Parts: sequence; structure tokens; C-alpha cells
Amino acid sequence: SSFTRGNDLYMAQGERIKTANSQKPDVFLSLHTGNHKEIEIYMPVITGQDSDAVKPYLFNKGQEPYMKKTVALLNSVREAAAADFGTDMVTVKPLPFSFLSQIEAAALMIELPSFESNSYDDEFKQKIAATLAKGISLYEESEAK
Repeated sequence: SSFTRGNDLYMAQGERIKTANSQKPDVFLSLHTGNHKEIEIYMPVITGQDSDAVKPYLFNKGQEPYMKKTVALLNSVREAAAADFGTDMVTVKPLPFSFLSQIEAAALMIELPSFESNSYDDEFKQKIAATLAKGISLYEESEAK
């Protein structure tokens, strides 16, 4: 695993996409803290289709060839989060017109609960990390079948 950033620095979307795709990841998770009490999982929406004749020549193929994998990742992360936090604490939403649609891997954006609704002490941070790891493990198991 690797990170596009080592700390909380601003990175322009174009640079984030370029950095992520250059690492040729299997999975891309964009983690954020939201202003709500639940975990919100966003999946990319493909808003344009390129013709089959053009696709082999595209420098950035974007999310389109990876949507099946993205849906499998979404289901796995949602399952893990619902098991650890409760189904009422997990919401799934589409995210059209975002940088996620240009990521060449299974890709999700995850907004974690707000600082106001959780203390983000070591125990909570470990629970979040374990939940995400479980979601990725479930995804890897589903892809191995």
C-alpha cells in the first residue's frame, strides 16, 4: 500500500489523479472527515462514454474499465462498515463529476464521521482502520473467486 500524500497537504485534483494512476493501484480510497455522524461511501459515476475505436488510444482510460471492481469494493467496504458500526451508520451515494471517475482502479471516496460526533481517540481510529482493512480483505476474497 502507498499514499498519494504523507500528511494533510493540499494536492490539486489533476495531480492527485496523475499520482494515483502512476502507482498503478489495485484499490484507491480517498478518505475524508465529513460533517455528519455516519460513514458516507461515494462511488464514481461515469458521465461520458468513449467509442470502442478510440478507447485503446486513450492515455487515461479512467474508471470505465474498473466499474465492476469498484462496485465489488463498494459492497465489501459497506459490508465491513455495517458489521462494525451498524447498517444505519453507513450511507452510499453516487459522486458524479469527480476526480474518482478518472482513477484507473477500483475507487471510492469515504467520508468518515465528524470530529463533533466522535472523539477520534486511538480506539476509534483503530476501529476505522480495521474496518477499512476488513473491507479491502473482503474485496480481495471476492476478486479471487
